[in-house]
Amino acid sequence: MPKDFSVIITSYNRKQFLTSLIDSLLIYTKNYDSEIIVVKNFLDERIDSYLDSLPVINIYSKDTTLGGKLKDGISRSSGNIIFFVEDDDLFHPDKIPRVLNTFGNRASISRIDFYHNAALTFSDQIPNKIEVKNEVDVFKPSNNSRSLLNTLYHKHKAGFNVSSIVLDRNFAVESSDLLGKVKLTADTFLFFYAWEKRRNIAIDKNTLTFYRRVQQSKDTVNLEVFKMQLEDAELFEKVFTDKIIMENIQKMKVYRELLYKIMSGEKSGLSYVWRIAKDLQWIKWDWFMFLLSVINSASNKLARKIYLRMLRSNSMFS
Repeated sequence: MPKDFSVIITSYNRKQFLTSLIDSLLIYTKNYDSEIIVVKNFLDERIDSYLDSLPVINIYSKDTTLGGKLKDGISRSSGNIIFFVEDDDLFHPDKIPRVLNTFGNRASISRIDFYHNAALTFSDQIPNKIEVKNEVDVFKPSNNSRSLLNTLYHKHKAGFNVSSIVLDRNFAVESSDLLGKVKLTADTFLFFYAWEKRRNIAIDKNTLTFYRRVQQSKDTVNLEVFKMQLEDAELFEKVFTDKIIMENIQKMKVYRELLYKIMSGEKSGLSYVWRIAKDLQWIKWDWFMFLLSVINSASNKLARKIYLRMLRSNSMFS
């Protein structure tokens, strides 16, 4: 029998936050017919023993990509609604009942396929109290809604943070084969897929997800992350056809090429300055990347330093 919902947790090489996340979810889901699915790429005697003692589905996956692990979780799930959460993030206590109410109150003709809520970045302690009061807005994409897509994507960050995304089961299953090919930016893929397929998109402005910013050395960089982001952009170019999405993907690809060069220690030519300048919009990220391209054409070391400083001080630049 189908469950009311499934919560799919993905974990890659990280162990320190997983059990506390599961403990919180067991509390939040105890009054529902639901399931918690953990998809991780490691074996750990202590953690696996703990998971085996709980009503949790524990999946070991050799897939190193985020999209692949999400696909594994979807294939094992039975919930009518699919929540995602990465192992280092947390849910607000009111998130699950609010999401269920949002999905349940829609007529079949306006059924929600893709839901995204606001997130709060934290390092150690989450705030004691977050007010939940805003209404949920539902949007229907159309062929010429450039301003709507930009509002959802840039203002509401609907393509950022997998832990803020909830899917209708049919939509999750439909998208899962392509999702399995996405290395890192599964959040962006799912939003673009919902837009391209003209599915109903719900935006919840309430802070219902806590996005953990893991502390790192100020000079520590995982170059593979930047490479995977670029490879995802190249995949998106092949997958999507919507004109407005393609405009964003082409710009995304230029930005990710530039960032990969910066993180690789390579100066970029003035061609990047021109490629970014010709598509500038009044969006902070656009102007930041334009200035970064100018700086990197002169000094890679300075451009790298500036980007890392912004990356670690403001979630807008993640």
